[in-house]
Amino acid sequence: MARPKLTLRNRSDAELESYARSVFERLSSGGAVPGLQPDLATFGGVIAGYQTSRLEVSTMQTNLRAAFARKNGQRRHLETVLTQVASSLSAASLGSAHALVSAGIDTIDRGSPVGVLPAPLNFLAKPGDREGRINLRWKAMVRARLFEIQSQLEGSGDEWTNQRGSTRSRCFIDGFTPGQRYVFRVRAISTAGPGPWSDLAFCRAP
Repeated sequence: MARPKLTLRNRSDAELESYARSVFERLSSGGAVPGLQPDLATFGGVIAGYQTSRLEVSTMQTNLRAAFARKNGQRRHLETVLTQVASSLSAASLGSAHALVSAGIDTIDRGSPVGVLPAPLNFLAKPGDREGRINLRWKAMVRARLFEIQSQLEGSGDEWTNQRGSTRSRCFIDGFTPGQRYVFRVRAISTAGPGPWSDLAFCRAP
């Protein structure tokens, strides 16, 4: 006894409708099928209802895409106008911070001096993805121009070795001896000079 294999969930909406209509048309052209449940009239009505709903959704999706495109265009226009308003107000007030703040516009204080930055936080050292590589990361710091990094073989008492600096709050360093444990420290450098060193971070080179 043959059993039907439908795999309906693998079909797209349009494919499901086309498949159902093909079955309906073949059954209709072959004459009445005794005991068919539901009957052909009901089957055809369900197909028609599904087609109507699918077309409604398709139309709504098309309209929604168009609405999003219009909204994005209007947003770009609004951002441009706001930028123009802020620039115009700044020029008319000769760069008065009071005029900008009174209008609810944030300002950038370009004259604020940068002092010595504190020690970087959350300093971590972990094995890298290749032999002799160690990955370093720490919490990002605003106004740091450069991060100075030093390393030392753990327990050796050697002088600290300067590693290449980083302008970001993460980096990797190659060339360590596999199996050896190293200790690291990092400090932030601003226009006022270098700050204090971070807490030490330890890692065994892979």
